[in-house]
Amino acid sequence: MNKLDVPMTPESEAMSQIQLDLSGISNEEMLRIREQIINTTVQDIRALADIIEETAAESDVIVVGSEEAITAEKSFFKSVYNFIR
Repeated sequence: MNKLDVPMTPESEAMSQIQLDLSGISNEEMLRIREQIINTTVQDIRALADIIEETAAESDVIVVGSEEAITAEKSFFKSVYNFIR
């Protein structure tokens, strides 16, 4: 969340918009994602428990993180997927 609501200089705002444009994500989509994050409840997180337990039982690991960090450590992963597109 801290990356979604940081104050930006005009230059940073322009770079952010370029990144969104290049990734095919609209401003409306980013606002929708932001609202989903803000409105996420403890119950929403707990509702994922079955999925997480099932995944753990299959010995798979799901890592959610910045594309930059995951790309830097790509050799640790069998598969990498971008779910935002």
